[in-house]
Amino acid sequence: MTQSQNDAQPAVKWLQSADGSDGWMPFFKPPDGLAFAHRWPDGSVDVLMVRCSADAIAERTDQDGQPVWHSHGPVADIMDALGKVPPPGTPDTPHRVHPHEVEPAPRQGL
Repeated sequence: MTQSQNDAQPAVKWLQSADGSDGWMPFFKPPDGLAFAHRWPDGSVDVLMVRCSADAIAERTDQDGQPVWHSHGPVADIMDALGKVPPPGTPDTPHRVHPHEVEPAPRQGL
C-alpha cells in the first residue's frame, strides 16, 4: 500500500459508510467514483466527488449556484481542506470565486 492510499483510508471508510445521517448524501455513484452533497440551511451546497484515493474534487456553491470555494487533489487532503472551510454565514465564509481562481479539473486522455 502506498503512503497516499494509507493516508486516504479513514476518508475512504467514511465515504463508503456515508448514509446521510451526518448531512452528507450520496447522490450518485458513477462507474469510476463516488459523489456526495451537503446542503446548508442558507441554500449553499458542498459537493465532493472522488475517483480514487489520489483524485478528488470538492466545491462549495452559494445559494445562487455560484462557486465560492474549490479544491482538487488526493482525497485525504481534499476532505481535510473541506472540513476547514467555514460554514456559510460565519465571518470567514468564502465569497464568490472569480473564474480564474477555480482550478480546472485535469483532462483525461491527453
